[in-house]
Amino acid sequence: MRTRAVVLGVAAVAALLLAGCGGRQRVAGASPHAAGTGAPQQPPAHVDDCLDKLGRERHVLAACRSDDATFERMDGPGPLPWQAVNTGEISALEQALPDLAIETLLVLRWTDRAVVVTRARGTHRAALGELAPTGRALAWLSALELDLAADGRVRAARAYQDGLTLYGQLGLWAGAYRSTDDAARAPSGRARGDTPAAGPGAAGEPDVAMINACLEAWNRHDQVAARACYSADAVLHDLGAPADVRGGDLDGALAATFAAFPDGQWTGTPRAAGPWVVVAASFSGTRQGALPALGLHKTSTPVAVTSHELHLFQLAGGRITEHWIFRDALALARKLGVK
Repeated sequence: MRTRAVVLGVAAVAALLLAGCGGRQRVAGASPHAAGTGAPQQPPAHVDDCLDKLGRERHVLAACRSDDATFERMDGPGPLPWQAVNTGEISALEQALPDLAIETLLVLRWTDRAVVVTRARGTHRAALGELAPTGRALAWLSALELDLAADGRVRAARAYQDGLTLYGQLGLWAGAYRSTDDAARAPSGRARGDTPAAGPGAAGEPDVAMINACLEAWNRHDQVAARACYSADAVLHDLGAPADVRGGDLDGALAATFAAFPDGQWTGTPRAAGPWVVVAASFSGTRQGALPALGLHKTSTPVAVTSHELHLFQLAGGRITEHWIFRDALALARKLGVK
């Protein structure tokens, strides 16, 4: 059954992200004790090296996590113990995409937190569950949000990955979706931000204050103030939408969002790292207007939904120039009743 095969594939990709955060291999300087045994572990000398190698060496973070660490695929079934990852699904995906390669693109690091963006590429050359090989090239971006313990080990990982993109690239989603070319345009770099955001107007945090003001504008559905947050040539990369929104088209995108969810609200606390501001946001709202990207028209039967999103903002001159949104559009579509 094709549906079951795709569910396996999406779950396997999520599990693979977790494999990137830990596995059975050790890095130099790590304790020889197996992860999860309860034996003491020596944290690696440079946890940042583990984050940087997330893509190239998917098992390298085994020595960088605590024994009781958890993993959660956002808008999935909830946090799981690290050891509960289905390694069989990981193996199935690696066999289905024998040329699978994952690259670390962006690492934002605080004392107690890290955000990592990766890009995966591969070709569907072998069966994935009951889905026969399609020969299609796949490419997608994902984000990991990591909570770090005082000793530097990862104690919780949250993955933001859009299953709708994979459905589309595998030929199993009838609507619009992101092409493999879109994965070439991705946030990149390294930045530190060791001071938690202290709220609007905090000294030394002008970008954080600005993003807080933007969140307030969105929650008021003040389209003029919301558009003023962006530069004239800003780009919105909503990875749950089929294409980027640029410049003058932002007005229409904001209006469509506010109309689709007239009571929509975003909550989250911005934190800055270099030229970036990050918000792990919770969105709640009741859909009433159209969502063309999902093939949904205006409805007389409102549907209340929640969604977890990771927003990455890059700013210049007090305005947003790049805005990235990571979320699972497939999970959101299912909540909205899309089959």
